[in-house]
Amino acid sequence: MDSEKIIGLSPIIDPKAKFLILGSMPGVESLQKEQYYANGRNHFWRIMARILNEKELANYAERVSLLQKKSYRTMGCDSHL
Repeated sequence: MDSEKIIGLSPIIDPKAKFLILGSMPGVESLQKEQYYANGRNHFWRIMARILNEKELANYAERVSLLQKKSYRTMGCDSHL
């Protein structure tokens, strides 16, 4: 059986993070865009904005910055610490 090895995304790390969001292997769209939860049907970023009492951000870099500012980190189950 010949199969292609799929490599996940690098974790979003902040040494001061207090919370870890551990997901499964990112989907095809996330891997192509190199962004966690990139599929428009995924509600992760909308839910996190509500949990953190922040406005929903469209820009990925701003989303990542918000998670880090609020002491969160995220990674797929295939990532290494």
